[in-house]
Amino acid sequence: MGRGTRLLENLVAIALMERHGKEDEDTLFYYNKGVEVDFYLPYERMAVQVSYSLDDLSTREREVKALCKLSSVFPVDRAFIVTYETEETIAGGGLEIEVVPIWKWLLPG
Repeated sequence: MGRGTRLLENLVAIALMERHGKEDEDTLFYYNKGVEVDFYLPYERMAVQVSYSLDDLSTREREVKALCKLSSVFPVDRAFIVTYETEETIAGGGLEIEVVPIWKWLLPG
């Protein structure tokens, strides 16, 4: 994992803890059972992957596959991939994944 992705992951983790983890330490999880999902919030039914870029096809497929795998095990109503600058929607495995640039992810609300 590149330095850019690690920095984005840290920003996302901080934002998620600020928004969802203040009251209870068990609101934010990391999932690693055959695939890695960076963040899963069971009470929000939300999964979040972080990748600096999805330009590389294998990276894109890996991130989408991980979210789809998680959604086959746990309920997921909202799935995100946070990137440096890409914004789009990806449909795959019965899941609609919102690809969001970090600047937009960090906006309040």
